[in-house]
Amino acid sequence: MTKPTRNEPRSYVVRVYRRTARWFAGYVEDVRSGQVRPFRSAHELWSAIGGPTRQPRRPTSNPNTSRKES
Repeated sequence: MTKPTRNEPRSYVVRVYRRTARWFAGYVEDVRSGQVRPFRSAHELWSAIGGPTRQPRRPTSNPNTSRKES
């Protein structure tokens, strides 16, 4: 079996279990390889399906809005 390239489409089965509005977990199964990976956050889910793993951007403060007008 050849190793897939980064740009090759992949198929996944995603099972999500949600208990509250803020808590969810589940499993991601790679259809081709059969590998199953658990996840407990959106970041872990995104990582399991091969998404980019960069840190979320922090909001930048606008120096014009942080000043008090007199």
